[in-house]
Amino acid sequence: MKLLKTLLSAALLLCMLLSLAPCAFAEDDPRFAGKSWDEVVAEFNERLGIGERNVGYGYRNAVTGEEHFFNPDQYMVSASMYKVPLNMAVSERVYEGTIGFDTLIGGISYQQLQDGSIVHSDNEYARVLWMYVGNGNYRSYRRYIAPLMGEDADTVDPQYYVNNFFTPRQMIHCLTELYDNQERYPGVIDCMKRAEPTEYFRRSENRYEIAHKYGYWEDTTLHMNDCAIVYTDEPILIVCFTDGLYNAYQVLAEFCTLMCDYAQYELEHREPAEGAKELALEGLSLPRLARTEEPGLPIPEPTPAPTPEPTPEPFAPVGGVTPWLWVGAALLFGLLFVLSALGRRKLRRRRALAGVLSLLLALGAGGIAVLDLSPLAQELLVPAMSQSTAPPALPDVQEAVMGFFDALELDQYGQFYEKLDGWSSLGLEEQPGDALGAMTLRVFLPPRGREPHGGNACRAGGHPPLAEHPRAGAGAARERRAGA
Repeated sequence: MKLLKTLLSAALLLCMLLSLAPCAFAEDDPRFAGKSWDEVVAEFNERLGIGERNVGYGYRNAVTGEEHFFNPDQYMVSASMYKVPLNMAVSERVYEGTIGFDTLIGGISYQQLQDGSIVHSDNEYARVLWMYVGNGNYRSYRRYIAPLMGEDADTVDPQYYVNNFFTPRQMIHCLTELYDNQERYPGVIDCMKRAEPTEYFRRSENRYEIAHKYGYWEDTTLHMNDCAIVYTDEPILIVCFTDGLYNAYQVLAEFCTLMCDYAQYELEHREPAEGAKELALEGLSLPRLARTEEPGLPIPEPTPAPTPEPTPEPFAPVGGVTPWLWVGAALLFGLLFVLSALGRRKLRRRRALAGVLSLLLALGAGGIAVLDLSPLAQELLVPAMSQSTAPPALPDVQEAVMGFFDALELDQYGQFYEKLDGWSSLGLEEQPGDALGAMTLRVFLPPRGREPHGGNACRAGGHPPLAEHPRAGAGAARERRAGA
């Protein structure tokens, strides 16, 4: 037992050490511990023997906005990286609906031109596109894409129009615009993800997805560059220009890995207070000021929203008793009536029919209560009741109900119809369309002027006489024999 406890304690200690290992290793990473981005890059340049004027770097965290540069405004040959803003300028017209991917530009569909110029870095396809954007003039094309690079075409440094120059700051601005407004530039990032999967920034970095556009140009000097969106836990935008470096491939590959590791390190070691501050700023919602016709006019106060009317409860009490109690009482009464009819030796059809109708009426009342159809009941009953200015005195409910069904059970229709006296309409003026409904109506509602069995005349009017019912004669005979 003692040995078992010792082994369990050792295992628990090992698990704790393993869980803390990543943090311990990250804190001890000599590349980043206690160093700024500039210091990290300076050590990187020194380690690879890179001269200060031979490179230009750019870095931006797309989530936090953290941004760093090395030689930020130094114009350098961009080589094929220019095909990113070029395709952004054309694909934006697809987004706006001016052209489509199937539109022919120089006899070639834009879909083919976009894919060829980015994925395969075809210079002839790119020439067709910049001729299209600049109407055949290279300077006009460069003026057109200047806003994508964060520049004013009229005030930008004149070197911007010389050859194919860009700066690290301009390329990071271009990638930021592309990342932040991806829907405006359809297809561009997708093509960048498919471009050159094993070289430049993607030569050795395979932990994260990378959308990049490389550039390679060699005359008297080798110019090798790359720009990319790297999908680390917080995506980063990076660019690297090289000019005349013999180890340019190594510089590009290691710079990408270094920036990925830096982004992850910063994420893991971000100060808690800083993270809380960012969350607070994100949750802070400031009101947007409304525009006015003239400066200086007061901003009108917002109109308060109308107070919504309270929604009535679907099962409001009726007369102090909930509808469920009414439904239960009606169902119980109907069930007892049916059982009493079935319990007699002689089962009469009329009693059985009356019991079934009572049960159906009870179920209907339950449906009205459940579905909250009180407006419909008001529509049917209120017009008839409104004919009298003073509400009629209501008899005792139990006495009225018992008298109603007693008269129905004993076939004393005179007393039965007296219960309906005083109502001008029950909403049943029209003849039912089916045979069962017509039969039921003939049983309960005789025509105007007829007073079967000496009872009061039914004022519903317009229905066939009770004597037409096949069982009416037999009922009258029974009533005469009973001395009614």
